[in-house]
Amino acid sequence: MLPIVNTKPDAELIADLDAAEQWAKKEGGDAGRLGIIGFCRGGRTGWIYGAHSGDLKAGVAFYGPLVDPPSQKSLWPKSATELAPQMQAPVLGLYGEADQGIPLAQVEAMKAALQAAASGPNSRSTPAPRTAFMRITGRATARRPLMMLGTA
Repeated sequence: MLPIVNTKPDAELIADLDAAEQWAKKEGGDAGRLGIIGFCRGGRTGWIYGAHSGDLKAGVAFYGPLVDPPSQKSLWPKSATELAPQMQAPVLGLYGEADQGIPLAQVEAMKAALQAAASGPNSRSTPAPRTAFMRITGRATARRPLMMLGTA
């Protein structure tokens, strides 16, 4: 599925999310409670949409990529880290320090980018490869301790 998911351009993804927001408003949805949550590429989307939408109230990114592969530049012009100065909504990022797919150095770079943009990240850190989401409790938990990164 990833090859299909990873060929969707950011511009198209953002347009789809904007259309979903407009549809929800038209159908009586509470625009004052607009949020986004995503895992993996969806986690990246949470960051990207947080930089795009002035209507978004909050987002949660479960281990979404913070730095994009150079091969994706035509589809994904700016990474989450590059968009940090444009954040318009608080986004909570949940990252495992031992995650081999998203190295701690990238999480630290995102924290620095948010701090430089005066977004004031709040973070806690302990070793972990990934986070898990427990549907039964509705709370984010970790198979092992996790790193959390968020904008305020």
